[in-house]
Parts: sequence; C-alpha cells; structure tokens
Amino acid sequence: MESMYRVEFVRPALPLLRTPPTTPESVKAETASAGKLIFQAPGTAGNRLRRAVEELMDAHSVGKTKTDGRTGKRSPGSLHARIQDFGVTHPSEAECFSR
Repeated sequence: MESMYRVEFVRPALPLLRTPPTTPESVKAETASAGKLIFQAPGTAGNRLRRAVEELMDAHSVGKTKTDGRTGKRSPGSLHARIQDFGVTHPSEAECFSR
C-alpha cells in the first residue's frame, strides 16, 4: 500500500518568488507572508500576493483612482486597471500579471 502525505506546514516557509534586489521591501514582505500561509490558508496567501501587486503598483506611482470623463469625478480604480496602466511603461512585467 502506498503512503501519501499532505503538507500542512513548512518551516522555514518556502519562498514563492525570487525577487530582484531592487524589489520594494513592502512587496518582499507580502510575498514572504504568502509563502508562510500557502499550505494553511491558500486563500489568504492569494490575498497577500494581491497585496504584493498593489504594493508594486504603489511603488511605481500607478494611480489608485480613475477620473470619469463625463462627470470629472474620481473613483477607486481596480487592480486590473492599475496593471493595464503599469503596462504602458512596463509591458513585459505587466504581462506576467495577466497570464
């Protein structure tokens, strides 16, 4: 009979991503946090990765709000829209987020 194991916890945490030395510390912190949670709370780990992307957009000064062309009012923008804006100046990096 073949034994199977289910991983519930790994210490030290597995690094999910290799980050370049120029990566902002806030992005590194969120990805490290995701690595600590991936086996215990995968949904929470996914949220941490989303926060890492948000932090990356902040570090590159990608706006958080959009202006309505008709009314001129500002409203919160989606992460998807921020990634698209990021893609104007960083097309290959932005492509990584849309796969």
